[in-house]
Amino acid sequence: MTAAGAATAPIVISFSAGDDYYHRAAAQLRGDCDRLGIEHDIRRLDPAPGGEGWIALCRRKVGFCRDMLRRHGRPVLWIDVDCRLLRDPRPLLAGGGYDIAGFARGFRDLRDFDPVGHSRFFQPSILAFAPTPRGHALLDLMAEIEARSAVSATDDYFLQEAWKQLDRQPAVLLLPPDLVQDAGEPSPAMSSVGAAPVTPGGVAAMRKPAPAATDPAIADPRLASTADAGPMFFFGRSGNVSLHRQQAAQHEVEALTPARRRAVLLHEAAAAQKARNGADARVLLRRAYEIDPSDDGMALRYARALRRGKDLPGALDFLRKHQGEQFAADHARRFEADVAHEGGDLDHAQALFGALLATGTESDRAWAESRLMRLGTDLRARARGIADADRPALYWMETPWPGNVGDILNAWLIEKLSGIPPRHVPAAKGLLAVGSVVRLAGPESVVWGAGTPRMTDRLDPRARWLAVRGPLTRRLLLASGGDCPEIYGDPAWFAPMLYRPAPRAPRHKLGLVCHYDNAGEIVAGEGVKTISVLRAGYEGIEAFIDELHDCEAIVSSSLHGLILAQAYGIPARWVEVTDSAKGLPGDGCKFRDYFMTVGLDDAMPLRLPRGFVLTPDALAAALPPEAEGRPGLLPRRRIDLDALASVAPFALARSPRA
Repeated sequence: MTAAGAATAPIVISFSAGDDYYHRAAAQLRGDCDRLGIEHDIRRLDPAPGGEGWIALCRRKVGFCRDMLRRHGRPVLWIDVDCRLLRDPRPLLAGGGYDIAGFARGFRDLRDFDPVGHSRFFQPSILAFAPTPRGHALLDLMAEIEARSAVSATDDYFLQEAWKQLDRQPAVLLLPPDLVQDAGEPSPAMSSVGAAPVTPGGVAAMRKPAPAATDPAIADPRLASTADAGPMFFFGRSGNVSLHRQQAAQHEVEALTPARRRAVLLHEAAAAQKARNGADARVLLRRAYEIDPSDDGMALRYARALRRGKDLPGALDFLRKHQGEQFAADHARRFEADVAHEGGDLDHAQALFGALLATGTESDRAWAESRLMRLGTDLRARARGIADADRPALYWMETPWPGNVGDILNAWLIEKLSGIPPRHVPAAKGLLAVGSVVRLAGPESVVWGAGTPRMTDRLDPRARWLAVRGPLTRRLLLASGGDCPEIYGDPAWFAPMLYRPAPRAPRHKLGLVCHYDNAGEIVAGEGVKTISVLRAGYEGIEAFIDELHDCEAIVSSSLHGLILAQAYGIPARWVEVTDSAKGLPGDGCKFRDYFMTVGLDDAMPLRLPRGFVLTPDALAAALPPEAEGRPGLLPRRRIDLDALASVAPFALARSPRA
């Protein structure tokens, strides 16, 4: 082997402890290494004072492997001490390119190995770790988890935990199972270290002797570097796994986890519903609900299935039992109100929504306010005798309740522009106008001004694309195989022609508008007004605009806080919370997408830490030099509302310049 190869070749590591069987096995493994000319560091460990059980000794493998990798600074190959080396593994492992090498659980062939059908991924008996950043990170994380864990568990438990939790996926070299000759016992989920005190009969001699080292197939140097030369390892069995399995913590088989079981049941329920077999669908949905009876969403799905089966009383009774006597949300009354609304009984729905608004929980009241806005469009259309087919079919996001101003703005805007109350429809079947919702577009959608929240989404080119928020959204659409005219602009810019607050002098130097996901993370100090984006109904939208006008400038982490302020000529500054507990959806491209349409291509967020107390002086101190002390920015050019209006998918009731 060359000097370079020797530097990347693994050193065999293992240890023995407890019964003399393991010390004899260690001597045999050392002999195998010496015969094959392989460096090794196989140690005899003394048990802790008072003795150690087999599970505790298995745990010691975690720190042992980590320390050996650090000590030797080259790949280490752990082999359970009662395994044998039949031929040199270095030609397989000296090439590098991996962070961890080993066998799939149970020495399975990759072609029929289903990771979610097994509780753990790796067979822990034979494992190589490379001194790479990710190899070290994997062992370090294993050791960290083991040190803080109070569970009774063997080394492979901690390997699986680290494997699942490691931030960056390690490179894996998966070895073929025919490199191993088994001792002959069926191989269930096995642990690793053959090292422990043993009860009489608990350790038996290997059921099959290891092949002799003089076997021609093993000794032939022409075969030594290939995987086709026959077995490389002999896997021994001490019997300790079956003795201690019930005492050691085990992982759940992924395929049988509640989430996966529920996913399968929901898939089958959908197939049954599609085949018009409602009875089977209801049985499957009920079983999916029973996996986690606390899941409100699942309860509502089952209730809807009961309603489709003409069993509304059964659905309401089920929901009442689901929520119990003490609840944060009255799902039964909400469901009854929605059923009335969807069935066209608008007066009954209005009464039910009103009752929830008057007597419901805080969550119920917010929900009812949201639904009353939707119902209001239907009531106004009915009063004017406008058929559903003649109303703009519009999607707007209704959560978080009672509504986010940048979402519910859709209905207010379209009704005022068209003069006709819109009807709320799913995104895949309606107009997408205001908001970062183009990822929801389907073949029947019409896009007029909406944009993308991230540049990694794939958009549906089959939708009717009339205009988008900005050039970044159009670029993403083109990359997705679609097309759109180069007509840009957020329709929220129509707001000043639709609503003008009463003339007033600003009462605050600054207004602080936070996205609902980081509300409260910046603190409004003296001279600063907090303006919430959570609003209910058309009155709430207009109150939001009024409050913007109470301020000389706006600082906002909400896109539509910025857009509405600038549309009305109020200077606005984009702000990011650097250590936000939740973070905002998307990658920030929605801000750049908008700013490019108003000539602010170079606009950058002002990054503030969570807990920052915003005052006019604190803002001035935090601004970069190029801001020249300006608390907010005004557009360098206006959005072309005439162009946007020219492709509107509905007739405008008024000129965009009215």
